[in-house]
Amino acid sequence: MPLPEDMRTRILQGLTQALNVRPHSCPVCGSKNWDMPNGVVKLVVGDASTNIELSGSMLPCAVIVCRMCGSVQMFSLLAMGLTDLFPLKEE
Repeated sequence: MPLPEDMRTRILQGLTQALNVRPHSCPVCGSKNWDMPNGVVKLVVGDASTNIELSGSMLPCAVIVCRMCGSVQMFSLLAMGLTDLFPLKEE
């Protein structure tokens, strides 16, 4: 499901602010031409067991993709201060 436009705008603003702190080139090819898919990646945070579970804590991340080589980088939306976009659910 695509992100609502206001959420996408806030994520793009957060990425722009984070990446403007220092010039951001692709670590693979050196390009500065990035794209952001219209969605969020949610990483599953698990324990050290060898079992794979898709339940538990999630870490929402914005993804940018190099337009030249396809290298992918992820940025924690929580670390970027966008915690209000992903409120914690009480169990």
